[in-house]
Amino acid sequence: MNILRKQEVIMNDISDFKVGDQIKVGKYTATCQKVMDKGAVFMLDQYLDKTYRMNSEPISHDKAFNFKGNIYILSELRRELLKDFKADPEFIDILDHLVPFYNGDIVRIPSVDEMFGGDWELMTVRKNRIADRNGDDIEWGWLCNKNSDSFIFFDVVTSCGTAFRDSASNYYGVRPVFIFGR
Repeated sequence: MNILRKQEVIMNDISDFKVGDQIKVGKYTATCQKVMDKGAVFMLDQYLDKTYRMNSEPISHDKAFNFKGNIYILSELRRELLKDFKADPEFIDILDHLVPFYNGDIVRIPSVDEMFGGDWELMTVRKNRIADRNGDDIEWGWLCNKNSDSFIFFDVVTSCGTAFRDSASNYYGVRPVFIFGR
Protein backbone atom coordinates (compact mmCIF):
# COMPACT_ATOMS: atom_id res chain seq x y z
CA MET A 1 0.00 0.00 0.00
CA ASN A 2 1.24 3.49 -0.90
CA ILE A 3 0.34 6.46 1.25
CA LEU A 4 0.36 10.02 -0.09
CA ARG A 5 0.71 12.62 2.62
CA LYS A 6 0.54 16.39 2.40
CA GLN A 7 2.89 18.02 4.82
CA GLU A 8 3.31 21.63 5.88
CA VAL A 9 6.81 22.93 5.16
CA ILE A 10 8.44 26.11 6.43
CA MET A 11 9.99 27.94 3.49
CA ASN A 12 13.43 29.46 4.00
CA ASP A 13 13.93 30.59 0.43
CA ILE A 14 11.89 30.85 -2.76
CA SER A 15 14.20 28.24 -4.31
CA ASP A 16 12.41 25.73 -2.05
CA PHE A 17 9.23 25.93 -4.18
CA LYS A 18 8.43 23.00 -6.45
CA VAL A 19 5.76 22.59 -9.12
CA GLY A 20 2.62 21.34 -7.38
CA ASP A 21 3.29 23.08 -4.04
CA GLN A 22 0.23 24.83 -2.65
CA ILE A 23 0.11 27.99 -0.58
CA LYS A 24 -2.79 29.48 1.36
CA VAL A 25 -3.73 32.97 0.16
CA GLY A 26 -6.47 34.25 2.45
CA LYS A 27 -9.43 31.93 1.89
CA TYR A 28 -7.99 30.67 -1.41
CA THR A 29 -5.30 28.15 -2.29
CA ALA A 30 -2.81 28.63 -5.10
CA THR A 31 -0.67 25.98 -6.80
CA CYS A 32 2.86 26.47 -8.10
CA GLN A 33 2.80 26.05 -11.89
CA LYS A 34 6.41 26.92 -12.72
CA VAL A 35 9.65 27.76 -10.90
CA MET A 36 11.92 30.47 -12.34
CA ASP A 37 15.03 32.28 -11.14
CA LYS A 38 13.04 35.30 -9.97
CA GLY A 39 10.31 33.33 -8.22
CA ALA A 40 7.56 30.76 -8.50
CA VAL A 41 4.50 31.24 -10.72
CA PHE A 42 1.30 30.45 -8.83
CA MET A 43 -2.31 30.31 -10.02
CA LEU A 44 -5.36 30.29 -7.74
CA ASP A 45 -7.11 26.94 -7.60
CA GLN A 46 -10.50 28.66 -7.40
CA TYR A 47 -12.11 31.51 -9.26
CA LEU A 48 -12.36 34.84 -7.46
CA ASP A 49 -15.71 35.59 -5.82
CA LYS A 50 -16.51 38.20 -8.46
CA THR A 51 -17.09 37.42 -12.14
CA TYR A 52 -15.57 39.69 -14.75
CA ARG A 53 -16.14 40.51 -18.37
CA MET A 54 -13.19 41.10 -20.66
CA ASN A 55 -14.70 44.29 -22.13
CA SER A 56 -18.09 45.94 -22.19
CA GLU A 57 -17.51 46.95 -25.83
CA PRO A 58 -15.18 45.59 -28.51
CA ILE A 59 -11.72 47.11 -28.73
CA SER A 60 -11.61 49.29 -31.83
CA HIS A 61 -9.71 47.88 -34.82
CA ASP A 62 -7.55 51.02 -35.02
CA LYS A 63 -6.54 50.81 -31.38
CA ALA A 64 -5.86 47.07 -31.61
CA PHE A 65 -3.88 47.18 -34.86
CA ASN A 66 -1.69 50.01 -33.55
CA PHE A 67 -0.95 48.05 -30.38
CA LYS A 68 2.05 45.72 -30.64
CA GLY A 69 1.29 43.28 -27.83
CA ASN A 70 -1.33 41.09 -26.19
CA ILE A 71 -4.73 42.80 -26.51
CA TYR A 72 -5.49 41.72 -22.91
CA ILE A 73 -3.31 44.70 -21.88
CA LEU A 74 -6.04 47.01 -23.26
CA SER A 75 -8.93 45.18 -21.54
CA GLU A 76 -11.27 46.34 -18.81
CA LEU A 77 -10.71 43.01 -17.05
CA ARG A 78 -6.98 43.74 -16.65
CA ARG A 79 -7.62 47.18 -15.15
CA GLU A 80 -10.29 45.88 -12.76
CA LEU A 81 -8.25 42.83 -11.72
CA LEU A 82 -5.17 44.92 -10.88
CA LYS A 83 -7.28 47.35 -8.83
CA ASP A 84 -9.33 44.64 -7.08
CA PHE A 85 -6.34 42.40 -6.32
CA LYS A 86 -4.44 45.19 -4.56
CA ALA A 87 -7.54 46.19 -2.56
CA ASP A 88 -8.73 42.68 -1.59
CA PRO A 89 -7.85 41.84 2.04
CA GLU A 90 -7.37 38.18 1.01
CA PHE A 91 -4.15 39.15 -0.81
CA ILE A 92 -2.66 41.70 1.65
CA ASP A 93 -0.20 39.18 3.14
CA ILE A 94 1.43 38.32 -0.19
CA LEU A 95 1.58 41.73 -1.92
CA ASP A 96 5.08 42.50 -0.62
CA HIS A 97 6.35 39.15 -1.96
CA LEU A 98 5.11 39.52 -5.54
CA VAL A 99 7.47 40.03 -8.46
CA PRO A 100 6.06 41.90 -11.49
CA PHE A 101 5.60 40.22 -14.85
CA TYR A 102 7.41 41.58 -17.95
CA ASN A 103 4.85 44.38 -18.33
CA GLY A 104 4.99 45.51 -14.69
CA ASP A 105 1.69 43.90 -13.60
CA ILE A 106 1.78 41.97 -10.32
CA VAL A 107 -1.18 39.81 -11.33
CA ARG A 108 -2.69 38.58 -14.59
CA ILE A 109 -4.79 35.74 -15.97
CA PRO A 110 -3.38 32.63 -17.67
CA SER A 111 -2.81 32.27 -21.41
CA VAL A 112 -3.96 29.50 -23.75
CA ASP A 113 -0.40 28.15 -23.97
CA GLU A 114 -0.13 27.97 -20.19
CA MET A 115 -3.52 26.31 -19.81
CA PHE A 116 -3.46 24.01 -22.86
CA GLY A 117 -0.10 24.17 -24.61
CA GLY A 118 2.07 22.34 -22.15
CA ASP A 119 3.81 25.44 -20.73
CA TRP A 120 2.56 24.31 -17.33
CA GLU A 121 2.91 20.58 -16.74
CA LEU A 122 0.03 20.39 -14.24
CA MET A 123 -2.40 21.79 -16.82
CA THR A 124 -1.91 18.78 -19.11
CA VAL A 125 -4.33 17.06 -16.71
CA ARG A 126 -7.83 18.27 -17.56
CA LYS A 127 -9.13 18.31 -13.97
CA ASN A 128 -6.50 20.96 -13.10
CA ARG A 129 -7.97 23.31 -15.72
CA ILE A 130 -11.41 23.13 -14.08
CA ALA A 131 -12.32 25.47 -11.23
CA ASP A 132 -15.27 26.63 -9.17
CA ARG A 133 -16.15 29.63 -7.04
CA ASN A 134 -16.77 29.17 -3.30
CA GLY A 135 -17.40 25.45 -3.73
CA ASP A 136 -20.27 26.16 -6.11
CA ASP A 137 -20.69 24.56 -9.52
CA ILE A 138 -17.67 24.55 -11.81
CA GLU A 139 -17.77 27.26 -14.44
CA TRP A 140 -15.99 28.93 -17.34
CA GLY A 141 -13.00 31.21 -16.93
CA TRP A 142 -11.17 33.83 -18.97
CA LEU A 143 -7.81 33.37 -20.67
CA CYS A 144 -5.79 36.37 -21.82
CA ASN A 145 -5.73 35.53 -25.55
CA LYS A 146 -8.05 37.03 -28.09
CA ASN A 147 -9.29 34.48 -30.57
CA SER A 148 -8.80 34.85 -34.35
CA ASP A 149 -8.88 38.27 -35.98
CA SER A 150 -11.91 39.38 -34.00
CA PHE A 151 -11.64 41.88 -31.17
CA ILE A 152 -14.98 40.71 -29.82
CA PHE A 153 -13.97 37.15 -28.87
CA PHE A 154 -11.45 35.95 -26.29
CA ASP A 155 -10.43 32.45 -25.29
CA VAL A 156 -11.95 30.75 -22.26
CA VAL A 157 -11.57 27.46 -20.45
CA THR A 158 -14.93 25.70 -20.13
CA SER A 159 -16.39 23.87 -17.14
CA CYS A 160 -15.27 20.66 -18.89
CA GLY A 161 -11.66 21.86 -19.05
CA THR A 162 -11.68 22.43 -22.81
CA ALA A 163 -10.86 25.56 -24.81
CA PHE A 164 -13.55 27.73 -26.36
CA ARG A 165 -13.98 31.32 -27.42
CA ASP A 166 -16.73 33.65 -26.39
CA SER A 167 -17.85 37.24 -26.42
CA ALA A 168 -15.72 39.65 -24.40
CA SER A 169 -18.91 41.12 -22.90
CA ASN A 170 -19.83 37.89 -21.05
CA TYR A 171 -19.06 37.49 -17.37
CA TYR A 172 -16.78 34.58 -16.40
CA GLY A 173 -14.48 33.46 -13.64
CA VAL A 174 -10.91 34.68 -13.15
CA ARG A 175 -8.04 32.64 -11.68
CA PRO A 176 -5.25 35.13 -10.98
CA VAL A 177 -1.63 34.24 -11.76
CA PHE A 178 1.23 35.83 -9.83
CA ILE A 179 4.95 35.37 -9.22
CA PHE A 180 5.87 34.80 -5.60
CA GLY A 181 9.46 35.84 -4.98
CA ARG A 182 11.83 38.26 -3.17
